[in-house]
Amino acid sequence: MRLQRDLSGADLIKLLCKHFGYRRVDQEGSHVILETGELRQHRISIPDHAPLRVGTLNGILRAVAAVTGVDKAVILDLLSGFWKSCFCVFCVAAARKSPPALAEL
Repeated sequence: MRLQRDLSGADLIKLLCKHFGYRRVDQEGSHVILETGELRQHRISIPDHAPLRVGTLNGILRAVAAVTGVDKAVILDLLSGFWKSCFCVFCVAAARKSPPALAEL
């Protein structure tokens, strides 16, 4: 799937916080630091630029996909709005190809 060329850093930050358990912990200039501790500890810096450069976006998506176990294509579908109406614990589990844990329900 092709990466979006008009995605802002603020939109990506909202998506990661809402759907992947990241939280905003700090800001250094125009870069926002996000952190998650759900599956394993992960910190990532997201530039709050509009639009994000394609290589930067690809690197961020690769890192998030590696930590969460969700395929990069699923994250891209979320960005394009395809999964926004049906994104839930079961959709994430299907994307991970494993049943949801009882703690996620």
